[in-house]
Amino acid sequence: EHLILSLNSEVTPHELYEYITCIHNILVCPIPNKNCIIGNQHKLQQDIMLIMKKSLHQLYNKINAKRKLSIRGVLEMSVNKYLKCTSLIYRNLAFTNDQVE
Repeated sequence: EHLILSLNSEVTPHELYEYITCIHNILVCPIPNKNCIIGNQHKLQQDIMLIMKKSLHQLYNKINAKRKLSIRGVLEMSVNKYLKCTSLIYRNLAFTNDQVE
């Protein structure tokens, strides 16, 4: 919940990297397969997808503000970590009905 609210406003590149790293750490741990989910536990996947969407918009805005082809440092690490997260989501059957835009 805190991540979602934080990503609604402007965040620094360091904060964005920390948030994406947090999601990555969650995704590395096994998330229950959709066949094992009971009740409203599907909310975790929905929240992760919302955070990924908001993170993508933050990354886009920060990269667009740089107006350079070469990005370095924390922003570059954030993009790399974001791509790792999308790969983890892609391989997890619990997310088959969701997608990152």
